[in-house]
Amino acid sequence: MSSLHQKEEYKKKRTGLIYDPLMLDYHCLWDPIYPENPDRIKKPYERCQFYGLVEQCVNIPGRLSTDEEVLKCHTERVNKLMREMPNMSYDELMHVSTQYDSMYFHQNCDKAARFALGSSIQLLENLMDDKIDNGFAIIRPPGHHAMHDEPNGYCYFNNAAVVARTAIEKYNLNRILIIDWDVHHGQGVQYQFYDDPRVLYFSLHRYDYGNFWPNLRQSDFDYIGEKDGKGFNINIPLNKTGFGNSEYFASFFNILLPIAYEYNPELIIISCGYDSAIGCFEGRMNVTPAGYAHLLNALSCFTNGKLCVLLEGGYCIKSLSEGVALSVRALLGYPCPRVEDFKRPEPEFVVTLNNLISVLRPYWKCLQSLNDIDDSIILEKYLEDWNLKYRKDIKFYTDQTKPEQFELTGFYPLYSEEENMQWDKKIDELIESTDLFVPEKRTCFQLEDEIQYTCSFFTRIENSEISPIFSVGEQLVKRNFTNGLVLVKNFDNRLNRVEIPRILTEKYERVKKVMNVVLSDDVSDLIRSENILNIVIGSKHNKKQQSDSSNLFLIFEDLDDATLVTAFLRIILPIAYQFNPDLVLTYTSDFEALQNNKVTSLGMSHIFKYLSALAEGNLVLVFQDKVSILYQKVIEMSIPVLNGHGLSIPYPLIPDQNQRNRIKLWIDHLKSIWNCFQFNEKLPK
Repeated sequence: MSSLHQKEEYKKKRTGLIYDPLMLDYHCLWDPIYPENPDRIKKPYERCQFYGLVEQCVNIPGRLSTDEEVLKCHTERVNKLMREMPNMSYDELMHVSTQYDSMYFHQNCDKAARFALGSSIQLLENLMDDKIDNGFAIIRPPGHHAMHDEPNGYCYFNNAAVVARTAIEKYNLNRILIIDWDVHHGQGVQYQFYDDPRVLYFSLHRYDYGNFWPNLRQSDFDYIGEKDGKGFNINIPLNKTGFGNSEYFASFFNILLPIAYEYNPELIIISCGYDSAIGCFEGRMNVTPAGYAHLLNALSCFTNGKLCVLLEGGYCIKSLSEGVALSVRALLGYPCPRVEDFKRPEPEFVVTLNNLISVLRPYWKCLQSLNDIDDSIILEKYLEDWNLKYRKDIKFYTDQTKPEQFELTGFYPLYSEEENMQWDKKIDELIESTDLFVPEKRTCFQLEDEIQYTCSFFTRIENSEISPIFSVGEQLVKRNFTNGLVLVKNFDNRLNRVEIPRILTEKYERVKKVMNVVLSDDVSDLIRSENILNIVIGSKHNKKQQSDSSNLFLIFEDLDDATLVTAFLRIILPIAYQFNPDLVLTYTSDFEALQNNKVTSLGMSHIFKYLSALAEGNLVLVFQDKVSILYQKVIEMSIPVLNGHGLSIPYPLIPDQNQRNRIKLWIDHLKSIWNCFQFNEKLPK
């Protein structure tokens, strides 16, 4: 085995952080309980300080944006309007606020808005100049509702849109992914790039069939772009409140991540709103603060983890602050906190996702062949019927329905005092139960005596009498390390895959469930146990292999990177989050697809990255020592994953039609065992 030496990319991640008290200097003059207020950035920053995160970041000074930067996405009229703010009287500020939807103006809002925009661009420039690996701008005002000629929805300038435009014009980028999980649709961003394939806009927002603000017909699932941008605008409208991690993660596994692997973005911008978080009266959703960390971990599989995170909404200060802090923590490379067992996605959400797949299928290969087609239903007719059933009585916002004056206060849906106390208690309990302990040392390794291997930046531990795998697993369970690497010469299947998980679950109360992920064509000696989930991925079919709730066999002829990653997204990760293990053990041995160089270190590193989000990062990677350079490359590529670094893809990863058909068949079979599979219903023709 070749020696590995300290490399630049294995050093601690550089996470940029922007915050400045200048953005605290404006508020609503006539409404003391207005949701958009200075605490929206002050308290999250203080929470980051509480966790000791600020000093670990690269603290980047913000700056004011220039007129030229404002005009990239806005008219001179808007620019001039904002310039007039410092000289306006109280009455003038009130009057101009009535001219725009969900807005207030203040003498200092122009300076704050220009600073938020300039700071967003500053974050981009630091990313593109390789001064940081990723970054978070804790800024206000937010930006994603601001339109070309109109401030809107607490937003004056469109921070995310201007950053994307700057990336295109200054850095010649052609594939930018903007992900907007603020609970309100970012129509300002959608309008900016609706016909532009250089920007793929993905918005996950509350909609209520159009009854929820901004009450736009254009926020629904069938608005997918136009001209060259058709298929590059993706709306997931949520037509019910109460959705949480299960639904948000399902949208990633089934829509966003497969499309991202096909699109292969050069930059990811996140319009990061926390009004989808638990306890927020605006969104009334239930995403947990830890849930956002998992979403960011998944997105760090692209662009070498080059994530430009811009704060948008979030109005429950407690869940907003915790969400921001755990997001910054994730960007720094800390393991994701545990999330609750996943539940079956709500029926209304399933319908929405299947509707979206129906209209996007022609534009993305990754969405094709995964659903049967109902020849008796034509898509155009289905959309007409949907329109009559759900939109007939909706009063959408249009230029024609625009009021002469907008309300200044009271239009926001506050919780009662009793409800606030209940949510406060729930959030406190959630924070208290979220385990953020991190061992002093990150990664240990162990190997059998005859294996020659050097790793100067991991800690080698003493072997046990049982096996090297048990040694590493026990160190993780004792919380001496977060993860581990094991190299063995010979592989005792029963000892490694059966006895070691059994011993750990019996010996340690912390370990109730173990997940074995086996990348091998030798799958003997697996047993049924409610405490152990075996997931086997191989390329040789054995008729004796029957999947059940304890053993999952995924066999693909001609398995390659694209199929491996897609199978993880659509099959393995939904099951893994539903099983919710305390420890994850992976075994790579006698894996023909790897030996044939169809599965490479690229695909393997990506699946390890996804697995690293489970079990508070307690992941053991076990490799059977092989002379093959291919195995050595996989081991080398696993080291950035164990260190919490981002990954990239040099080319799109799209499984071919035969492999997509195979994935569909597996999902059809597994639906009766795992209720997380709800998205392969028949679609209109």
